[in-house]
Amino acid sequence: MNFEALYSPAARRLRPSIIRALLSLVREPGVISLAGGTPDSNLFDLERYAEIAGRVTREEGRLALQYGETQGLPALREQVSLYLEGRGVKIPPEQVLITNGSQQGIDLLCRLFLGPGDALAMEEPGYLGAINGFRNLGAEIIPLKLRDEEGLDPAQVEECLGAWKGPRPKLLYLTPTFQNPTGACLGPARRAALAELAARHSLLLVEDDPYGEISFDGPPPSPVTAIDRSGHCLFLGSFSKMSVPGLRLGWAAGPADVIRSLTLAKESTDICTSVLGQAIGAEFLKGGHLRATLPSLVAAYRKRRDVLHAALLRHLPKGSRLTRAGGGFFLWAELPERLNTLDLFKAAVAAKVAYVPGAPFYSTEGAGLHSMRLSFCAVEEPKLEEGARRLGEVLKQAGAAVAAPGTHPDLTECPA
Repeated sequence: MNFEALYSPAARRLRPSIIRALLSLVREPGVISLAGGTPDSNLFDLERYAEIAGRVTREEGRLALQYGETQGLPALREQVSLYLEGRGVKIPPEQVLITNGSQQGIDLLCRLFLGPGDALAMEEPGYLGAINGFRNLGAEIIPLKLRDEEGLDPAQVEECLGAWKGPRPKLLYLTPTFQNPTGACLGPARRAALAELAARHSLLLVEDDPYGEISFDGPPPSPVTAIDRSGHCLFLGSFSKMSVPGLRLGWAAGPADVIRSLTLAKESTDICTSVLGQAIGAEFLKGGHLRATLPSLVAAYRKRRDVLHAALLRHLPKGSRLTRAGGGFFLWAELPERLNTLDLFKAAVAAKVAYVPGAPFYSTEGAGLHSMRLSFCAVEEPKLEEGARRLGEVLKQAGAAVAAPGTHPDLTECPA
């Protein structure tokens, strides 16, 4: 029987992640993967987590191994509230929802606000997990093109919203701090202007911030939510990138009515996030271990950023342009336009190096075909240099040695 004939309209819109499909090719022995966005497991504080997990199980096992509140363990919501306060975001524990990573927060927002024909605005290129979530529900995406390494230009956003002829957008989805995939980071004036713009247009500004604390060139910038005075911001966060992803701990924090409704939506999906994981996470935060481990983690990633950036400047073909992200996990390269990074992916894997083609990060059909995302977070420094060399050879063999202008004015041009 063909059960697909029984699927709902939403189920028929489901599409596999092209990144997941491509990364299945990367598992071959000897491939240097500049593709994945996973943290380096060698940097995990394993002994600390083992000690906390044992203690929580012994002392709080009857609570931690039981079902819990859908909104989240009170002790963890309190710690998240304190953590946010340290970043200038004053949101009480009652307005915090614990999620299975920030991806669940995006999914719950989709369920709450979006249906077929609804509209939202987001950066382009932007986070693929969000693009897929919005598309799967049949929502229309208004692409807001990134033009420099300070992220969105508020005047351009105003222009795009004014020119939009479709349904009034409900959400403005941003990853303003060390964005995935480009590494762009909104400047302070743009943060304030976008917060004001969201209020004026009656939009919910969704600030997705998985990388905010992984800042290489100075203190992390204040979140947009810390600047907002109108109550139009919802803050999504996660401990996956700055600690460990295996506990699947994220959060949504913002307006009380939105958090209540998101909690109802979560209740019908998974009842609650793992209470054991929440209890471990709460103890890790309460003990100050996140603050203690972040400096060494950031230092390791900063060094890898520098190594990969320098190597790519040497090895990418003439006419390429490259970001130098101030934080996060990724560099973004734009190649001469004759190069299609989707077409070249298999050749790169055959040469034992991998990247993520740029096209999946665009909601605009046919865009981003000559761009790529490159990750430095989980690769040792000598392999970063070798990976850049292999990639350069693949691109040059594909005929990339001719000069061609990039399209991103503030990217660094590669000399050769």
